[in-house]
Amino acid sequence: MGRDQLSQQIKLLELVASEAVEEPDAIARHPDVVDLVEGLADYDGLSELFGSNGHDPAAFARALAEGLVPYRTQPLTDAPELVEGLAILAAALRGKYAAGEGVPLPV
Repeated sequence: MGRDQLSQQIKLLELVASEAVEEPDAIARHPDVVDLVEGLADYDGLSELFGSNGHDPAAFARALAEGLVPYRTQPLTDAPELVEGLAILAAALRGKYAAGEGVPLPV
C-alpha cells in the first residue's frame, strides 16, 4: 500500500471520528470505515502501533468494528466510546505515518 492510500485511510478515520462527535449519521455516511477498522484487527503490525501496554490491539479493533456495525444504518447517539476508539486508531496510525514508517495496512 502506498503512502497516498494510507494517508486517505487515516484521513477517513480522522474525518469520521471528528464528524461523529456532532453528527450522529457520520458512520452511516462513511460505512466503509467499519471495514477499515475490521481490517486493522488482522494487521500483524497493530501491536507496534500501540506499544506493549498489556492489551490486545486486535481485540480492540475487532470489538470496535463490531460496535460500529449497527451505526451503518442508524444514528450514533449513545456510544461516545466508539468515537473515542476511532480517534485512538487514527492517532496511532497518524503517528506512524508522520514518522515516515509507511504502515502497510490491509486493503
